[in-house]
Parts: sequence; structure tokens; C-alpha cells
Amino acid sequence: MNLLKILFVNVIDLENAIHKRYHPLAFGYLTSYCSKYGGEFEPCYVEKLNEALLRTFQPDVVALTSITENYCLAQSYADLVKHTNSKIKVVVGRAHISSVPLFSCLTTISLSVFPER
Repeated sequence: MNLLKILFVNVIDLENAIHKRYHPLAFGYLTSYCSKYGGEFEPCYVEKLNEALLRTFQPDVVALTSITENYCLAQSYADLVKHTNSKIKVVVGRAHISSVPLFSCLTTISLSVFPER
């Protein structure tokens, strides 16, 4: 049985020190929830996405989180994922997806997650 591979991508500006100060808790929450209720899977966490990583890790799902100022980078990551392997599911979440839901209409996005209100 092959494990589901999930690549968690924190879409940040690596040149901006404030973006690198804290890791998002969301990935820890998701990993914990999936481990408890969703069975086994292989997670990987990164802050920069490239084609070599996609080809090496070969994820089934890429989960992107982005603040609004990094929206264009998140969109380019989603495009890169689909260009590399169109079968990979792309999931996006965080504040930007809630404030600008048009992002969820892109053809490179498989699923958008809106936070609770």
C-alpha cells in the first residue's frame, strides 16, 4: 500500500525576514488531524517550491498557504505543480483565499479551504 504524499508549502518571500520568523501552525494542525482521523500519509514541509522537488518527492497533494502579498507567487507555484504533473491535487487556504475568492476559480486549483467564521 502506497502512502498518500502531501507537500505542505508555506508561500513566503524568503527575502523578507518577518515572513521567516514563525512557521504556520496550520500544517501542524492538519498533519495531526490527518494522522488521527485520516490514516497514514507522508508529509513534507517547504518554503520554496521548484520542479526538482516535485519530481523527487512526487506528491499526491500540494497544500499551499499564502498571505495576500504573496498571492502571485502562490499562483505561480500552483501553475508549476500542474505543469509538472497535472494529476497532483492543489489545495489552497489562508486569509487570501477568503478575501479574494476569485483565486479559487483558477483552473490550477483543485480545492479551496475557507477558514471558519
